[in-house]
Amino acid sequence: MLFRSANSGSVLFLRLSGTGDKATLTSLGAVTVGALPDSVAFNAAGTKLVVANEGEAIDSTTTDAEGSISIIDVSAFGANTTDVSGFTTTALGFTAYNSQKVKLELLGIRLSEGTAGATAAQDFEPEAIAIIGNSAYVTLQENNAIAEVEIGRAHV
Repeated sequence: MLFRSANSGSVLFLRLSGTGDKATLTSLGAVTVGALPDSVAFNAAGTKLVVANEGEAIDSTTTDAEGSISIIDVSAFGANTTDVSGFTTTALGFTAYNSQKVKLELLGIRLSEGTAGATAAQDFEPEAIAIIGNSAYVTLQENNAIAEVEIGRAHV
């Protein structure tokens, strides 16, 4: 995986069957993603689910996990799908930016070092997602920035 995780999160997939008071939910299982998943969004085709994993430190006693973005390929989902075994996950991290902190700050990207000695990857905290075409725009709210993700290439 491309990120360190204090505690990985998960996305639970459910199947809705029936309507009204006869409706039931059946668990298809969970897919592991990065620390503290915050937001999810499907692409227009419904074949990819983008997950913003905030990875922030909850308090001074927890590890400040790296923020990350997960892309779950759910194109194998169909009428006969009974579990998530056919889904695949790609993890995208921000470690490539750890050596570029000064440059990022000069561009107006705020790196607050919420925890002492935090890397850029730990400071980036992906939150909300908007998808247009094959691109996901993921807010890095605390950083005054937006990450653009090429969904098909799985690239930030």
